[in-house]
Amino acid sequence: MIGFCLVLTATCLTAQDIGYYKLITTPYDTCVAWNNDIVEVNNQYYILSVGYYVSAPNANTVTVFDKNLNQVQQFLLDGGGINFETMGEGLRVFYKNNHFYILGKAEHIEEGKSTFYFAKYNENFELVQPVSSYDMTNIIYEEDTLNVARGFWVSDILLTRNNEFIVFLYEPTCRLLRLNAQGELLEEVLLHFATTWGNLVETDSHYILSMSLYWNFIILFNKDSLSDYKDIRVIPKGSDMSAEGSAVVVDNRLIRAYEVSPDREECPDPIREWETDRRIIFYNEDLSEKKRIELGLPCINEFGAAKNYNTMHYRHPDSIYYAYCSSEGNGTSTIAIACFSSEGELHFNHTFSDITDSVVYHIYMCKAVSDGGMLITGVANDPYNEPYPHGVKGFLLYYHPPAGTGIVEAASLPSIQIYPNPTTNQLRITNYELRHGAAEYSIYSVAGQKVMHGTLQDETSVINLAPLAKGMYFLRVGEKTVKVVRE
Repeated sequence: MIGFCLVLTATCLTAQDIGYYKLITTPYDTCVAWNNDIVEVNNQYYILSVGYYVSAPNANTVTVFDKNLNQVQQFLLDGGGINFETMGEGLRVFYKNNHFYILGKAEHIEEGKSTFYFAKYNENFELVQPVSSYDMTNIIYEEDTLNVARGFWVSDILLTRNNEFIVFLYEPTCRLLRLNAQGELLEEVLLHFATTWGNLVETDSHYILSMSLYWNFIILFNKDSLSDYKDIRVIPKGSDMSAEGSAVVVDNRLIRAYEVSPDREECPDPIREWETDRRIIFYNEDLSEKKRIELGLPCINEFGAAKNYNTMHYRHPDSIYYAYCSSEGNGTSTIAIACFSSEGELHFNHTFSDITDSVVYHIYMCKAVSDGGMLITGVANDPYNEPYPHGVKGFLLYYHPPAGTGIVEAASLPSIQIYPNPTTNQLRITNYELRHGAAEYSIYSVAGQKVMHGTLQDETSVINLAPLAKGMYFLRVGEKTVKVVRE
């Protein structure tokens, strides 16, 4: 059996002004590798990586680390007879109800076609059901003189509150897929616009697609029918260009990142670099703009943009992390991390200037973790000293900020967070203590009568209190009881 290509090396660095961080990368001489996604389960980190030797493709793995980033275990993934996509920006892993789900693009090399696939694994990463595969090779885009049949890319995948998967695909056309928890295709919708990237998020009433490229879109999708959608915001080219579409929803309000950049004709030669102002926009529930903050000066260089994909995540509304690529204008890039509250209060904005070494970083995933820190996965490309393929290596960066920077650690939070309280209808419950498994809840009247009962499946769940009369109630989850008020 071919050994796994991501033999890891580590560098531990400490700085009083920016906190503690640890960087793990893949050696150049081992293989080509992409670190795609990460999920925290039972105080361990599971890193999904796509990699291959030039002579032996498809060494795709999940590597398990403890809290100190010591490697605990490693699984070579069984693709069910299907080769995983080697350029794996769109490969994602999810954990739900004691199972792992891996979704993304796959290649049928012998048949010369691409598919979107869905695989379900147990906790030992053994396939527990046949792989579902959907042929996407013959996507056709017709517009007068254009008739194209070609492959596709996976931009983002959302695991919804009702345990369905919404998938955003692009190139040459954009479309959404809706899959159930068994991988069955429930709905497929062709979207009549073109873009390259975006993030899917969910509010109480809609799915939202925050899109990118030369036009800046926010698209609202009806949860009952994805074909019922509307474009509610378009900003012309040359103004607020969205280079990534990164977004989160906090307390039913959208927060998204974008950048403003000049026309490319203004870029100096020969390096062809230019600066871009990174900004975060905070919206009200009606999607009117509430506030914006400025963050740093990322840089685009002659080897293409330093890419930022799923780069915003949080576990508490007061501690939202955002990771992005930054540069001092020397043709390389490094990683910067910002942290802010849902109200737009900036806690810090740090740039890791000492990890740049003729490297262009591309960030694929940012995840806030339970100890108050964050993890970033992606690719470090060394085009100056070691060109493709061996100049491509996956990286994993753990970061924990210093004390007093506004970060809220999960251990210091109450076991149950509820908001808004009082509420008119929807009550959101964040259950930190049981975030990795289902938890039963009950609601009692002031007379002690049980008036509602159910299960909290997600880290953040929503209970509809509309059937209850206005007044005071008691919510009980496990051994915890919290007073709630319906207005």
